[in-house]
Amino acid sequence: MRRVRILGLALVAVFVMSAVAVASASAALPELTKPKSTTELTKKGLKGKKLGANPILENKKSEKVECTEAELKSGEGKGTKEVTKVKILFSGCTASFGFVECNNKGKNGKGEIETNELEGEIAYINKSKTEVGFLLKPATGQTVFVTFECGGIAKQEVKGSVISKIGEVNKEIKTGEHLTVKYKKGAGAGEQEVTKLEGKTGEFFLESKLNKGAFEKSNEQAEGSVEFEEAAELKA
Repeated sequence: MRRVRILGLALVAVFVMSAVAVASASAALPELTKPKSTTELTKKGLKGKKLGANPILENKKSEKVECTEAELKSGEGKGTKEVTKVKILFSGCTASFGFVECNNKGKNGKGEIETNELEGEIAYINKSKTEVGFLLKPATGQTVFVTFECGGIAKQEVKGSVISKIGEVNKEIKTGEHLTVKYKKGAGAGEQEVTKLEGKTGEFFLESKLNKGAFEKSNEQAEGSVEFEEAAELKA
C-alpha cells in the first residue's frame, strides 16, 4: 500500500512538472528565433526602410510633421524578445503648421530628423488572434524619443512610447525578406490605434509639445520593414 502511495505521489509530481514546463514554454511566446528552433539569432544586426505612405507625426490639434523617407539606421537583437541601440532617420520632413522644413538642431536644410537611441520588445496585442506588437521606447534611463526644430524656431519634443503591429507570424523570414511593421492612427487626431499589450499594465503612447506648450497625445503613422542578417521566424 505504501508503495502504491509513493508511486501515486511520484506520478502527480511528474504531471505537475510537465504542466509547469508546458506553461513556461507557452509563456515564452511571442519570440523571434531561428526558423523551427528556440535558439536566438546569432547575427544581431537589423536594418529597415519605409514602406507605403509617408511617415506622419500628428498631435491632438491635427498639426502634422510629414516625412518622405524613413530608415532604420541601427538596431541589435537581444535575446528572443528585445531590440536595443535603435536609431531611425526620417528625411524630407516638413511641418503642416507653416510648411517649413524640420531638422534636428544643427542639421539645417535637409529635412532630417534622427531619433534618440531607442529600444523595444515584442509582446501580444491579442494572443487568441496571434496578433503581435512591438513596443518602441527611449533607451533605459531616457525619456525623450526625439527633439527637432521646424523653420529654426518651432522646437518639438516627443516623449513616451509607441506600439506597432508586426507580422509575418509563424513563417520563415528568409535572408533578404522582412517583417512588416505598421503604426496606425486611432479614432481621432493624436490617437494611436494600439496602446495596450497583454501582460503589461497601463497604456503606451507618444506625447509631443511645441516650444513651451504642454505635452499632448500624438500618434505615429508609418509602415516599414525590418530585415535580419540571417533567416528568422516570429513565433506566436
